[in-house]
Amino acid sequence: MSGSQKNKSKGCSEPEAAIKRRIAKRAATLGAELPSELPSAEQKLANLLSATRVLMAECALANSWDKAEAASYAGALDFAEVAFELATSAAGTGAAETKASECGSAKRVCNEECHATGGGYFCFVDCRLEYITCLASVVWSRQ
Repeated sequence: MSGSQKNKSKGCSEPEAAIKRRIAKRAATLGAELPSELPSAEQKLANLLSATRVLMAECALANSWDKAEAASYAGALDFAEVAFELATSAAGTGAAETKASECGSAKRVCNEECHATGGGYFCFVDCRLEYITCLASVVWSRQ
């Protein structure tokens, strides 16, 4: 996953429209960078790949979301987070574990910025998507 997707301390002090654009861009980029297919022996990861592709296509439409839709997608991203956390924990120790830890640290900082600025759902959705993108890079890099 590309480094350009990082939040880079922009936090959520930006206008809501800018955050929506960042969410849409992050989702479209992740969707485009997902592997096209996995070996059949990796059926669980293939299912995660398929579900992620669908979710990213929906999140790429964030420009048109209202607050209720953002809240709904925040719930969907909760499940995606857990799935990627489980997939990264299966990666074992070493570089993957270190990278996953860095992803978690970046998410905590992002969430703190959301709380500090009163960023609302769009801010937290952006943090979740940034975290999922980071974890996805750990999962797919071991393929």
